[in-house]
Amino acid sequence: MANQVLKVDFSTVEDKPYVNVGEHQARVATVEQKDGTEYPYLVWEFEILGKTADAGKKINFNTTLKPSGLFNLKNFLTACGYDIPKSAVNLDLDKVINKRVTIEVKMVKDRNDDSKEYANVVKVLPPKQDLSAFDVGTELPI
Repeated sequence: MANQVLKVDFSTVEDKPYVNVGEHQARVATVEQKDGTEYPYLVWEFEILGKTADAGKKINFNTTLKPSGLFNLKNFLTACGYDIPKSAVNLDLDKVINKRVTIEVKMVKDRNDDSKEYANVVKVLPPKQDLSAFDVGTELPI
């Protein structure tokens, strides 16, 4: 059998190191709306804060826009410090950027391959530090 040589250019590939399991203080770095198979969803990117080995690392968290799954988005926004009304709202996603939260990361099995695991945000909670230091508002970003 002949050697198979494939030239691959990794010069523009961003490193995505795993975030360690546990609770982390983080900020919402970015958000992007994507199309799902049935409903759109939001991909939130958190950046780990503080002076830990994980500081500066990033990890994603998805929230569906499927009506029966909106509890996850509501819980996330509540953790960001917002009071969520029981009504329809226009959500300004840009106003959620830089909000501080506590995230819980666990290793979870891949849905398609039980032999693979990956770090996943399983819970988003309010930040543990004094909120006054983070400019966290309580007004809904609408």
